[in-house]
Amino acid sequence: MGRALTRHDTALRAGQHLGDRPGQANALTNLGDARRLTGIIRGRPGTWKKRWASTVTSAAGPARPNALTNLGEVRLLTGDYPGAGRDLEEALGIYR
Repeated sequence: MGRALTRHDTALRAGQHLGDRPGQANALTNLGDARRLTGIIRGRPGTWKKRWASTVTSAAGPARPNALTNLGEVRLLTGDYPGAGRDLEEALGIYR
């Protein structure tokens, strides 16, 4: 999983350098998902909620529902059930 974290972080920095907002959103979503899977996110859930919320705001196309899904999952992990429900419902609506 360490390589995944490194590669997604590199992709995020490349997207920032290029000004590629959808690329940044995808990279941040994937990086956050890898961190969530490895348990790293549990140490700083507030930071990740803010980062994903920012990603959702800038995400477009297929990146948006993915970012919303991950934000919803982080909200679930931190006990924010109403926020998780809103994010996951919005993602579901986009996926449909």
